[in-house]
Amino acid sequence: MDQELMGKALEDIRKRIQENINLTKTTDEMLEGQVREEVERYFNGKFVSIKDKALLGNQIFSAIRGFGLLDTIINDDTVTEVMINGPGEIFIEKSGKLGRLEDQFESEEKLQDIIQRIVALAGREVNQANPIVDTRLPDGSRVNVVLPPISLKGPIVTIRKFSKEPMTVEKLIQYGSLTPQIAQVLQLFVRAKYNIFICGGTGSGKTTFLNAISNFIPRDERVITIEDSAELQIANVDNLVRLETRNANTAGVGAVTMQEGGYASKSTIQFLNNWFDYTVGKGIRGKGREQLMDYLQGEIEQCIQKQNRLVYEYAREKKIRTGTTLTLLAMAEGKYITAQVGDSRAYCLGRGLRQLTEDQSVVAREVKAGRLSKEEAKHDKRRNLILQCIGDSENLQVAYGRGRAEAGEVFFLCSDGFVHELEDHEIKELLNPSLLVSRSAIKKSLIEAVSLVKSRGERDNITVVLVKAH
Repeated sequence: MDQELMGKALEDIRKRIQENINLTKTTDEMLEGQVREEVERYFNGKFVSIKDKALLGNQIFSAIRGFGLLDTIINDDTVTEVMINGPGEIFIEKSGKLGRLEDQFESEEKLQDIIQRIVALAGREVNQANPIVDTRLPDGSRVNVVLPPISLKGPIVTIRKFSKEPMTVEKLIQYGSLTPQIAQVLQLFVRAKYNIFICGGTGSGKTTFLNAISNFIPRDERVITIEDSAELQIANVDNLVRLETRNANTAGVGAVTMQEGGYASKSTIQFLNNWFDYTVGKGIRGKGREQLMDYLQGEIEQCIQKQNRLVYEYAREKKIRTGTTLTLLAMAEGKYITAQVGDSRAYCLGRGLRQLTEDQSVVAREVKAGRLSKEEAKHDKRRNLILQCIGDSENLQVAYGRGRAEAGEVFFLCSDGFVHELEDHEIKELLNPSLLVSRSAIKKSLIEAVSLVKSRGERDNITVVLVKAH
Protein backbone atom coordinates (compact mmCIF):
# COMPACT_ATOMS: atom_id res chain seq x y z
CA MET A 1 0.00 0.00 0.00
CA ASP A 2 1.47 3.37 -0.97
CA GLN A 3 2.06 6.13 1.60
CA GLU A 4 -0.69 8.40 0.29
CA LEU A 5 -3.39 5.71 0.54
CA MET A 6 -2.09 4.63 3.95
CA GLY A 7 -2.20 8.20 5.23
CA LYS A 8 -5.75 8.79 3.97
CA ALA A 9 -6.98 5.51 5.49
CA LEU A 10 -5.34 6.33 8.81
CA GLU A 11 -6.94 9.77 8.99
CA ASP A 12 -10.42 8.56 7.88
CA ILE A 13 -10.53 5.66 10.35
CA ARG A 14 -9.07 7.70 13.21
CA LYS A 15 -11.73 10.41 12.75
CA ARG A 16 -14.54 7.85 12.59
CA ILE A 17 -13.42 6.19 15.83
CA GLN A 18 -12.94 9.46 17.71
CA GLU A 19 -16.36 10.75 16.59
CA ASN A 20 -18.31 7.58 17.46
CA ILE A 21 -16.58 6.14 20.55
CA ASN A 22 -16.25 7.50 24.10
CA LEU A 23 -12.49 7.00 24.44
CA THR A 24 -12.46 7.87 28.15
CA LYS A 25 -14.53 4.74 28.87
CA THR A 26 -12.77 2.50 26.33
CA THR A 27 -9.92 0.24 27.47
CA ASP A 28 -6.87 -0.36 25.29
CA GLU A 29 -8.08 -3.88 24.47
CA MET A 30 -11.52 -2.62 23.43
CA LEU A 31 -9.91 0.11 21.30
CA GLU A 32 -7.61 -2.38 19.57
CA GLY A 33 -10.62 -4.55 18.68
CA GLN A 34 -12.55 -1.53 17.39
CA VAL A 35 -9.59 -0.47 15.25
CA ARG A 36 -9.34 -3.92 13.66
CA GLU A 37 -13.07 -3.89 12.85
CA GLU A 38 -12.87 -0.41 11.30
CA VAL A 39 -9.85 -1.37 9.18
CA GLU A 40 -11.67 -4.43 7.82
CA ARG A 41 -14.79 -2.37 7.13
CA TYR A 42 -12.79 0.37 5.37
CA PHE A 43 -11.12 -2.07 2.96
CA ASN A 44 -14.15 -4.30 2.47
CA GLY A 45 -13.93 -5.85 -1.02
CA LYS A 46 -10.41 -4.51 -1.66
CA PHE A 47 -7.22 -6.53 -1.49
CA VAL A 48 -4.87 -5.33 1.21
CA SER A 49 -2.21 -7.60 2.70
CA ILE A 50 -2.52 -8.74 6.31
CA LYS A 51 0.85 -7.08 7.02
CA ASP A 52 -0.37 -3.69 5.77
CA LYS A 53 -3.62 -3.98 7.73
CA ALA A 54 -1.71 -4.80 10.92
CA LEU A 55 0.68 -1.90 10.34
CA LEU A 56 -2.20 0.48 9.70
CA GLY A 57 -4.02 -0.74 12.81
CA ASN A 58 -0.95 -0.12 14.96
CA GLN A 59 -0.55 3.38 13.53
CA ILE A 60 -4.21 4.24 14.15
CA PHE A 61 -4.01 3.01 17.75
CA SER A 62 -0.80 5.00 18.26
CA ALA A 63 -2.37 8.10 16.74
CA ILE A 64 -5.19 7.89 19.29
CA ARG A 65 -3.40 6.65 22.41
CA GLY A 66 0.31 6.88 21.64
CA PHE A 67 2.75 8.93 19.57
CA GLY A 68 1.53 7.97 16.10
CA LEU A 69 4.31 7.29 13.60
CA LEU A 70 6.88 7.78 16.34
CA ASP A 71 5.74 4.64 18.16
CA THR A 72 6.79 2.43 15.27
CA ILE A 73 10.22 4.06 15.18
CA ILE A 74 11.04 4.16 18.89
CA ASN A 75 9.81 0.60 19.43
CA ASP A 76 12.57 -0.60 17.09
CA ASP A 77 15.36 -1.63 19.50
CA THR A 78 18.01 -1.23 16.79
CA VAL A 79 17.29 2.52 16.52
CA THR A 80 19.46 4.57 18.92
CA GLU A 81 18.53 8.11 17.88
CA VAL A 82 15.64 9.79 16.07
CA MET A 83 15.93 13.23 14.44
CA ILE A 84 12.80 14.95 13.12
CA ASN A 85 13.41 18.13 11.10
CA GLY A 86 9.82 19.17 10.49
CA PRO A 87 6.98 16.87 9.44
CA GLY A 88 8.60 15.82 6.15
CA GLU A 89 12.10 14.83 7.31
CA ILE A 90 12.81 11.93 9.66
CA PHE A 91 16.35 10.63 10.22
CA ILE A 92 17.37 7.71 12.41
CA GLU A 93 20.64 6.30 13.69
CA LYS A 94 21.04 2.53 13.44
CA SER A 95 24.22 0.69 14.37
CA GLY A 96 26.10 4.00 14.34
CA LYS A 97 24.93 4.92 10.82
CA LEU A 98 22.61 7.79 9.95
CA GLY A 99 19.81 7.34 7.43
CA ARG A 100 16.64 9.03 6.24
CA LEU A 101 13.24 7.33 6.43
CA GLU A 102 10.67 7.48 3.67
CA ASP A 103 7.93 7.92 6.28
CA GLN A 104 6.69 11.37 7.15
CA PHE A 105 4.06 12.94 9.37
CA GLU A 106 0.70 13.78 7.85
CA SER A 107 1.03 17.47 8.70
CA GLU A 108 2.78 19.92 10.99
CA GLU A 109 -0.34 19.95 13.18
CA LYS A 110 -0.11 16.16 13.72
CA LEU A 111 3.54 16.47 14.70
CA GLN A 112 2.65 19.31 17.09
CA ASP A 113 -0.05 17.10 18.69
CA ILE A 114 2.47 14.32 19.32
CA ILE A 115 4.97 16.80 20.80
CA GLN A 116 2.36 18.11 23.22
CA ARG A 117 1.54 14.55 24.33
CA ILE A 118 5.22 13.82 24.96
CA VAL A 119 5.94 16.94 27.02
CA ALA A 120 2.67 16.61 28.98
CA LEU A 121 3.71 13.14 30.22
CA ALA A 122 6.63 14.70 32.10
CA GLY A 123 4.65 17.74 33.29
CA ARG A 124 6.45 20.12 30.92
CA GLU A 125 5.19 22.83 28.58
CA VAL A 126 6.36 23.96 25.17
CA ASN A 127 4.80 26.69 23.03
CA GLN A 128 5.69 29.80 21.03
CA ALA A 129 6.43 31.73 24.23
CA ASN A 130 8.74 28.93 25.48
CA PRO A 131 9.77 27.17 22.27
CA ILE A 132 12.61 24.98 23.62
CA VAL A 133 12.23 22.13 26.11
CA ASP A 134 14.20 19.12 27.31
CA THR A 135 12.03 16.25 28.47
CA ARG A 136 11.84 12.44 28.37
CA LEU A 137 9.70 9.55 27.25
CA PRO A 138 8.22 7.08 29.77
CA ASP A 139 11.09 4.65 29.07
CA GLY A 140 13.65 7.35 29.99
CA SER A 141 14.68 8.27 26.42
CA ARG A 142 15.94 11.84 26.21
CA VAL A 143 13.85 14.27 24.14
CA ASN A 144 14.69 17.79 22.93
CA VAL A 145 12.04 19.93 21.21
CA VAL A 146 12.46 23.22 19.33
CA LEU A 147 9.37 24.93 17.92
CA PRO A 148 8.86 27.78 15.43
CA PRO A 149 9.67 30.66 15.31
CA ILE A 150 13.06 29.50 16.62
CA SER A 151 13.02 26.60 14.17
CA LEU A 152 12.62 27.64 10.54
CA LYS A 153 11.67 24.16 9.22
CA GLY A 154 8.77 23.41 11.52
CA PRO A 155 8.92 21.51 14.85
CA ILE A 156 12.31 19.89 15.53
CA VAL A 157 12.44 16.78 17.75
CA THR A 158 15.52 14.83 18.77
CA ILE A 159 15.14 11.58 20.71
CA ARG A 160 18.14 9.77 22.14
CA LYS A 161 17.16 6.30 23.24
CA PHE A 162 18.73 4.37 26.10
CA SER A 163 19.30 0.65 26.03
CA LYS A 164 16.70 -1.43 27.85
CA GLU A 165 19.60 -3.21 29.52
CA PRO A 166 21.54 -0.67 31.66
CA MET A 167 25.26 -0.42 31.10
CA THR A 168 27.47 -2.21 33.66
CA VAL A 169 31.14 -1.91 34.54
CA GLU A 170 31.61 -5.50 33.39
CA LYS A 171 30.36 -4.55 29.90
CA LEU A 172 32.65 -1.50 29.81
CA ILE A 173 35.61 -3.77 30.60
CA GLN A 174 34.43 -6.24 27.95
CA TYR A 175 34.23 -3.43 25.36
CA GLY A 176 37.72 -2.24 26.26
CA SER A 177 36.44 1.12 27.53
CA LEU A 178 37.76 0.45 31.04
CA THR A 179 40.50 -1.67 32.57
CA PRO A 180 39.81 -3.94 35.58
CA GLN A 181 42.35 -1.93 37.61
CA ILE A 182 40.59 1.40 36.96
CA ALA A 183 37.22 -0.23 37.72
CA GLN A 184 38.56 -1.37 41.09
CA VAL A 185 39.83 2.15 41.90
CA LEU A 186 36.44 3.64 40.96
CA GLN A 187 34.69 1.12 43.20
CA LEU A 188 36.86 2.20 46.14
CA PHE A 189 36.16 5.87 45.42
CA VAL A 190 32.39 5.32 45.28
CA ARG A 191 32.29 3.26 48.48
CA ALA A 192 34.47 5.85 50.24
CA LYS A 193 31.96 8.54 49.14
CA TYR A 194 34.45 10.61 47.16
CA ASN A 195 33.15 13.42 44.94
CA ILE A 196 33.49 12.23 41.33
CA PHE A 197 33.07 14.55 38.33
CA ILE A 198 32.08 12.93 35.03
CA CYS A 199 32.76 15.27 32.11
CA GLY A 200 32.53 15.00 28.34
CA GLY A 201 30.97 16.31 25.17
CA THR A 202 27.46 15.65 23.89
CA GLY A 203 26.89 11.95 23.25
CA SER A 204 30.21 10.92 24.79
CA GLY A 205 28.56 8.59 27.30
CA LYS A 206 28.46 10.57 30.57
CA THR A 207 25.04 9.26 31.63
CA THR A 208 25.89 5.72 30.51
CA PHE A 209 29.11 5.77 32.53
CA LEU A 210 27.37 7.18 35.62
CA ASN A 211 24.71 4.46 35.38
CA ALA A 212 27.46 1.86 35.27
CA ILE A 213 29.45 3.02 38.30
CA SER A 214 26.25 3.62 40.29
CA ASN A 215 26.20 -0.17 40.73
CA PHE A 216 29.10 0.32 43.17
CA ILE A 217 26.83 2.25 45.58
CA PRO A 218 25.99 0.00 48.57
CA ARG A 219 22.38 -1.20 48.46
CA ASP A 220 21.61 0.08 51.99
CA GLU A 221 22.50 3.69 51.14
CA ARG A 222 19.90 6.44 50.60
CA VAL A 223 20.45 8.13 47.23
CA ILE A 224 18.86 11.36 46.00
CA THR A 225 19.20 12.29 42.33
CA ILE A 226 18.47 15.76 40.92
CA GLU A 227 18.26 16.03 37.13
CA ASP A 228 17.06 18.52 34.54
CA SER A 229 15.47 15.57 32.77
CA ALA A 230 15.29 12.24 34.63
CA GLU A 231 17.57 9.83 32.72
CA LEU A 232 19.58 7.91 35.30
CA GLN A 233 18.87 4.18 35.63
CA ILE A 234 19.99 3.31 39.16
CA ALA A 235 18.73 -0.21 39.76
CA ASN A 236 20.65 -1.53 42.77
CA VAL A 237 19.57 1.01 45.45
CA ASP A 238 16.27 0.45 47.26
CA ASN A 239 16.14 3.81 49.09
CA LEU A 240 16.16 6.00 45.98
CA VAL A 241 14.62 9.48 45.72
CA ARG A 242 14.41 10.94 42.18
CA LEU A 243 13.92 14.69 41.72
CA GLU A 244 13.48 16.59 38.48
CA THR A 245 13.68 20.33 37.84
CA ARG A 246 10.69 22.16 36.41
CA ASN A 247 10.42 25.04 33.96
CA ALA A 248 8.18 28.04 34.51
CA ASN A 249 4.65 27.76 33.14
CA THR A 250 3.06 30.10 30.59
CA ALA A 251 2.51 32.68 33.33
CA GLY A 252 6.25 32.64 34.08
CA VAL A 253 5.85 31.01 37.50
CA GLY A 254 6.45 27.59 39.04
CA ALA A 255 10.08 27.10 38.02
CA VAL A 256 12.22 24.88 40.25
CA THR A 257 15.88 24.78 39.28
CA MET A 258 18.84 22.92 40.75
CA GLN A 259 20.29 26.16 42.08
CA GLU A 260 17.10 27.31 43.82
CA GLY A 261 15.77 23.99 45.16
CA GLY A 262 17.90 24.08 48.32
CA TYR A 263 18.01 27.84 48.80
CA ALA A 264 15.58 27.98 51.73
CA SER A 265 17.34 25.41 53.92
CA LYS A 266 20.88 26.50 53.01
CA SER A 267 20.25 30.19 53.61
CA THR A 268 18.40 29.51 56.90
CA ILE A 269 21.30 27.46 58.26
CA GLN A 270 23.76 30.17 57.24
CA PHE A 271 21.60 32.91 58.77
CA LEU A 272 21.34 31.11 62.13
CA ASN A 273 25.05 30.26 62.13
CA ASN A 274 25.93 33.93 61.68
CA TRP A 275 23.51 34.90 64.45
CA PHE A 276 25.06 32.37 66.84
CA ASP A 277 28.68 33.22 65.94
CA TYR A 278 28.44 37.01 65.99
CA THR A 279 25.43 38.05 68.10
CA VAL A 280 24.58 35.63 70.91
CA GLY A 281 27.83 35.94 72.85
CA LYS A 282 27.44 39.70 73.30
CA GLY A 283 23.77 39.58 74.22
CA ILE A 284 23.83 36.94 76.97
CA ARG A 285 26.41 38.61 79.21
CA GLY A 286 25.16 39.52 82.67
CA LYS A 287 21.71 37.95 82.30
CA GLY A 288 20.10 35.59 84.80
CA ARG A 289 18.46 32.31 83.83
CA GLU A 290 14.98 33.61 83.09
CA GLN A 291 16.27 36.79 81.48
CA LEU A 292 18.56 34.64 79.36
CA MET A 293 15.69 32.44 78.14
CA ASP A 294 13.54 35.49 77.36
CA TYR A 295 16.42 37.07 75.49
CA LEU A 296 17.11 33.89 73.47
CA GLN A 297 13.45 33.46 72.54
CA GLY A 298 13.21 37.08 71.41
CA GLU A 299 16.39 36.77 69.35
CA ILE A 300 15.29 33.47 67.81
CA GLU A 301 11.88 34.92 66.92
CA GLN A 302 13.48 37.92 65.19
CA CYS A 303 15.91 35.67 63.28
CA ILE A 304 13.25 33.24 62.05
CA GLN A 305 10.78 35.97 61.05
CA LYS A 306 13.49 37.91 59.21
CA GLN A 307 14.67 34.78 57.42
CA ASN A 308 11.08 33.90 56.53
CA ARG A 309 10.64 37.30 54.85
CA LEU A 310 13.94 36.95 52.98
CA VAL A 311 13.08 33.50 51.61
CA TYR A 312 9.50 34.53 50.79
CA GLU A 313 10.66 37.63 48.89
CA TYR A 314 13.35 35.64 47.09
CA ALA A 315 10.74 33.08 45.98
CA ARG A 316 8.39 35.83 44.74
CA GLU A 317 11.19 37.48 42.78
CA LYS A 318 12.17 34.16 41.17
CA LYS A 319 8.50 33.15 40.73
CA ILE A 320 9.01 29.84 42.49
CA ARG A 321 7.80 28.17 45.69
CA THR A 322 10.41 27.11 48.20
CA GLY A 323 10.59 26.57 51.94
CA THR A 324 12.21 24.66 54.77
CA THR A 325 11.24 23.25 58.14
CA LEU A 326 13.16 24.10 61.31
CA THR A 327 13.58 22.58 64.75
CA LEU A 328 15.96 24.56 66.98
CA LEU A 329 17.28 23.66 70.44
CA ALA A 330 19.20 26.14 72.62
CA MET A 331 20.58 25.18 76.05
CA ALA A 332 22.16 27.37 78.74
CA GLU A 333 22.40 27.46 82.55
CA GLY A 334 20.45 24.23 83.04
CA LYS A 335 17.56 25.40 80.85
CA TYR A 336 16.50 24.66 77.29
CA ILE A 337 14.30 26.35 74.71
CA THR A 338 12.92 24.85 71.49
CA ALA A 339 11.62 26.61 68.38
CA GLN A 340 9.51 24.68 65.89
CA VAL A 341 8.33 25.25 62.30
CA GLY A 342 7.14 22.18 60.39
CA ASP A 343 7.30 18.48 61.24
CA SER A 344 10.84 17.82 62.50
CA ARG A 345 10.97 16.92 66.19
CA ALA A 346 12.89 17.43 69.43
CA TYR A 347 12.96 14.78 72.19
CA CYS A 348 14.43 14.48 75.67
CA LEU A 349 15.49 11.12 77.10
CA GLY A 350 16.29 10.94 80.80
CA ARG A 351 13.19 11.20 82.94
CA GLY A 352 11.45 8.93 80.43
CA LEU A 353 11.10 9.75 76.73
CA ARG A 354 9.41 13.11 76.09
CA GLN A 355 8.62 14.82 72.80
CA LEU A 356 9.37 18.49 73.34
CA THR A 357 7.78 19.78 70.12
CA GLU A 358 4.43 19.34 68.42
CA ASP A 359 4.31 18.40 64.75
CA GLN A 360 2.86 21.08 62.51
CA SER A 361 1.51 18.56 60.02
CA VAL A 362 -1.88 17.54 58.66
CA VAL A 363 -1.87 14.12 60.32
CA ALA A 364 -0.78 15.56 63.69
CA ARG A 365 -3.69 18.00 63.50
CA GLU A 366 -6.07 15.14 62.69
CA VAL A 367 -4.75 13.01 65.56
CA LYS A 368 -5.11 15.90 68.00
CA ALA A 369 -8.70 16.45 66.82
CA GLY A 370 -9.50 12.75 67.35
CA ARG A 371 -10.19 12.11 63.67
CA LEU A 372 -7.18 9.82 63.26
CA SER A 373 -5.42 7.33 65.55
CA LYS A 374 -1.62 7.36 65.99
CA GLU A 375 -1.41 4.01 64.21
CA GLU A 376 -3.50 5.27 61.30
CA ALA A 377 -1.34 8.39 61.10
CA LYS A 378 1.77 6.26 60.45
CA HIS A 379 0.32 5.02 57.16
CA ASP A 380 -1.80 8.01 56.14
CA LYS A 381 -1.05 9.32 52.63
CA ARG A 382 -0.98 12.88 54.00
CA ARG A 383 1.88 12.06 56.36
CA ASN A 384 4.34 14.39 54.61
CA LEU A 385 1.96 17.36 54.30
CA ILE A 386 2.98 20.17 56.66
CA LEU A 387 0.92 23.17 57.71
CA GLN A 388 3.67 25.77 57.39
CA CYS A 389 7.34 26.21 56.62
CA ILE A 390 9.87 29.02 56.44
CA GLY A 391 9.49 31.01 53.21
CA ASP A 392 6.12 29.66 52.08
CA SER A 393 4.02 32.62 53.21
CA GLU A 394 4.33 36.06 54.79
CA ASN A 395 2.78 34.92 58.08
CA LEU A 396 4.66 32.43 60.26
CA GLN A 397 3.72 31.19 63.73
CA VAL A 398 6.78 29.79 65.51
CA ALA A 399 5.99 27.34 68.35
CA TYR A 400 8.22 27.54 71.45
CA GLY A 401 8.86 25.27 74.41
CA ARG A 402 10.95 25.62 77.57
CA GLY A 403 12.12 23.38 80.39
CA ARG A 404 14.95 22.18 82.60
CA ALA A 405 17.98 20.41 81.14
CA GLU A 406 19.27 18.00 83.80
CA ALA A 407 22.86 16.77 83.68
CA GLY A 408 23.06 13.40 81.95
CA GLU A 409 19.87 13.84 79.93
CA VAL A 410 19.98 13.23 76.19
CA PHE A 411 18.31 15.64 73.77
CA PHE A 412 17.92 14.74 70.11
CA LEU A 413 16.48 16.48 67.07
CA CYS A 414 15.24 14.27 64.26
CA SER A 415 13.11 13.96 61.16
CA ASP A 416 9.82 12.10 61.24
CA GLY A 417 11.51 9.30 59.29
CA PHE A 418 13.88 8.51 62.17
CA VAL A 419 11.18 7.72 64.75
CA HIS A 420 8.50 6.43 62.39
CA GLU A 421 9.65 2.80 62.56
CA LEU A 422 10.93 2.80 66.17
CA GLU A 423 8.99 1.99 69.32
CA ASP A 424 9.57 4.10 72.43
CA HIS A 425 11.24 1.24 74.28
CA GLU A 426 13.66 0.75 71.35
CA ILE A 427 14.64 4.42 71.41
CA LYS A 428 15.24 4.20 75.17
CA GLU A 429 17.41 1.13 74.68
CA LEU A 430 19.39 2.38 71.69
CA LEU A 431 19.96 5.90 73.07
CA ASN A 432 20.29 4.99 76.74
CA PRO A 433 22.01 8.02 78.35
CA SER A 434 24.12 5.79 80.63
CA LEU A 435 25.76 4.18 77.58
CA LEU A 436 26.50 7.42 75.74
CA VAL A 437 29.72 8.20 77.58
CA SER A 438 31.77 9.47 74.60
CA ARG A 439 31.41 10.83 71.09
CA SER A 440 32.32 7.44 69.61
CA ALA A 441 29.66 5.75 71.76
CA ILE A 442 27.05 8.31 70.64
CA LYS A 443 28.00 7.81 66.98
CA LYS A 444 27.84 4.03 67.30
CA SER A 445 24.39 4.14 68.90
CA LEU A 446 23.03 6.51 66.25
CA ILE A 447 24.39 4.32 63.43
CA GLU A 448 22.70 1.27 64.97
CA ALA A 449 19.42 3.17 65.31
CA VAL A 450 19.48 4.48 61.74
CA SER A 451 20.41 1.02 60.39
CA LEU A 452 17.44 -0.50 62.24
CA VAL A 453 15.10 2.13 60.77
CA LYS A 454 16.41 1.46 57.24
CA SER A 455 16.08 -2.31 57.67
CA ARG A 456 12.37 -1.84 58.36
CA GLY A 457 11.82 -0.18 55.00
CA GLU A 458 11.63 3.51 55.98
CA ARG A 459 11.89 5.58 52.79
CA ASP A 460 11.41 9.04 54.25
CA ASN A 461 14.26 11.37 55.19
CA ILE A 462 16.22 9.88 58.13
CA THR A 463 18.13 12.56 60.08
CA VAL A 464 19.09 12.76 63.75
CA VAL A 465 21.32 15.05 65.86
CA LEU A 466 22.03 14.18 69.51
CA VAL A 467 23.25 16.33 72.44
CA LYS A 468 24.00 15.17 75.98
CA ALA A 469 23.60 17.71 78.78
CA HIS A 470 26.42 18.17 81.31
